[in-house]
Amino acid sequence: MLRDRSHKRIQICFYGDNPDGIKIAESPNTAIQAVCIPRHMLKDVKDEEELKKPTIYFLFGGDKQAYIGEAANG
Repeated sequence: MLRDRSHKRIQICFYGDNPDGIKIAESPNTAIQAVCIPRHMLKDVKDEEELKKPTIYFLFGGDKQAYIGEAANG
């Protein structure tokens, strides 16, 4: 069942060599992309062209609450 080819696939890539750092998940043959950026690394990627698109974002707090927002330019 886990290798059933009828299911969609998601590809996850690490930005750099740190698995606890930035992660990019993509669904092949679609325009869907998820980028996980730890808060302390936001300054490292703020000028990346790839992130300057309409965005839905989630900010997670230490108390298990999340803020969900949207932006015209990520």
